[in-house]
Amino acid sequence: MFGRLQNALQLDGSSGIALNKGVHQALDDFRWIAKDLTARPTRIQEIVPLLPGAEGDHDASGKGAGGVWFPSDTLVPRGDWKANVPVVWRIEWPDWVRERLVSSDNPNGDISNSDLECAGGLIQLEALAQTFDIRERTV
Repeated sequence: MFGRLQNALQLDGSSGIALNKGVHQALDDFRWIAKDLTARPTRIQEIVPLLPGAEGDHDASGKGAGGVWFPSDTLVPRGDWKANVPVVWRIEWPDWVRERLVSSDNPNGDISNSDLECAGGLIQLEALAQTFDIRERTV
């Protein structure tokens, strides 16, 4: 946003400002931000991250994915989950995923290891969200 406005304001020997489509889009973005900021108060958690409510890690391979979370005592458990008990999960990818994975045996596959890592990251976050209330928490 700022780059487009900076380019428009650069002096090119004329007294005009180049108001091209990109500049208009940037100005529209600033208008949207100003309207959004006045629509509701900004919570402090949106500006300053808190200490992590849980720490964990995950990994994925062509066979499956898994991970672990170590929750702090500041998180409230959901359902029957116990406080301060690690969350451990794993999943085996279905056959259709493994069959489409790019490998030396399947160079024309359309699922990469990076895709599986990304999916594992989403499952990692969901595992914590299902076991603890992590609304407005840094994890």
